[in-house]
Amino acid sequence: MNPVIKPSLVVGLVGALAASALLSGVLIVKLGRFDDARLKADEAESRTATHTTELAKLKTEIESLTRQKDTLLPQIADWQERLKDKAAAEAALVAVEAKQRQAETDHTRANKRLEEANRIMLDAEKQKSDLAANVKRLKAEIAAHKSQR
Repeated sequence: MNPVIKPSLVVGLVGALAASALLSGVLIVKLGRFDDARLKADEAESRTATHTTELAKLKTEIESLTRQKDTLLPQIADWQERLKDKAAAEAALVAVEAKQRQAETDHTRANKRLEEANRIMLDAEKQKSDLAANVKRLKAEIAAHKSQR
């Protein structure tokens, strides 16, 4: 009897089914890995888009800060010049104050010398008036002596 289904065909069919099941399993695993890879790629793309957006914001902020810096540079230079002028003015003020103190000291000394000269002059005027009185008295005595002789 000739079987309708030959054992070699059955073995071939079972082998083909087994190979088909094995290939299906491999494809399912590969598809799972592919889906995971696609999800990771989508996440990476999303992160890249987020980073690109953040980078664009940072570039805009850098440009804004650069413009502000450029705007402030003349003001900073002006303030630095003012600081130099202030330092020079303070040095000049210190010099003027020192000269003023010296002038006050000189004025005080001159006043003392003037007071001393005035005192000497008053003493000299007193001596002069005393001498004039003595001369007048002596002239009167001489005249009295002459008239008594």
